[in-house]
Amino acid sequence: MRRRFAEYRPVPRWRARLVDVRLFRSVRLNLAGWATVTAWCLVGAVLGYAGGRLLHLSGKPGAVAGALTVLGCLVVLDRRRHARTRQQ
Repeated sequence: MRRRFAEYRPVPRWRARLVDVRLFRSVRLNLAGWATVTAWCLVGAVLGYAGGRLLHLSGKPGAVAGALTVLGCLVVLDRRRHARTRQQ
């Protein structure tokens, strides 16, 4: 007998948790949303690079730090928004 679909197999708990991990909890981003997040990270990278150059440091660590700072701020703001909506 030929099967058209795979048989159902329960997903292990650890894999179910990995699938459920999302960067942003309160929104599902489409292409425009991810483009906006990328643009903000690029702005942070440029500011970090410029700040590093003003302090006479190499620009690459400053750019990485700037981009990660912006991404971290976006995630923290989203988590706060998600927690506030869950309380109400």
